[in-house]
Amino acid sequence: EPSAGELRVRIKAIGLNFADVFTGLALYGPIASGEVGSEKGGFVPGLEFAGVVERVGRKATRPSASRAHGGQLCELSEEVWKLAEESASTLKEGDRVMGAMRFGSYATHANIPAHQVVRIPDDWSFAEGAAFPVQSLTVFYALRELGAVRKGNTVLIHSAAGGCGLQAIAICQKLGVKVVGTVGDRKS
Repeated sequence: EPSAGELRVRIKAIGLNFADVFTGLALYGPIASGEVGSEKGGFVPGLEFAGVVERVGRKATRPSASRAHGGQLCELSEEVWKLAEESASTLKEGDRVMGAMRFGSYATHANIPAHQVVRIPDDWSFAEGAAFPVQSLTVFYALRELGAVRKGNTVLIHSAAGGCGLQAIAICQKLGVKVVGTVGDRKS
């Protein structure tokens, strides 16, 4: 049963990205260090998903940080839970959503803090929704938080034809940033 601020989502599609491949090969930091991966009942990989809200949480108690199937991997502060509760108040059962979580999306259902999901645009499939979050968050964080990019800047984007590269170009265009891109060739 989801807690207040959580959504129980029936997962319809998952994203598979570079971090998931590294997780499967035990090369991703939290797996390699042993922080995650030896959970009772088995580790559930997966960072991004799309699905349908089955239940908006109302349970008063907060979930404990556990690595059990469908559980949170870290404790959330009360401030974050308040944000999750505000987000949950804007969603309802039957809403099509996409989101990201720190592992656990390779499942049929998951309980997810509501601030980690958004509605899928009406004209998108579940597969399109599942492919969007991690690349977009990665690029946005790199451009805005690490690079402090702003209108009028010029950005060099390597692998501009890849998933993150294409998303970086789209975000730069929205921000009024000039893009110079590189791509590989089949001979390399």
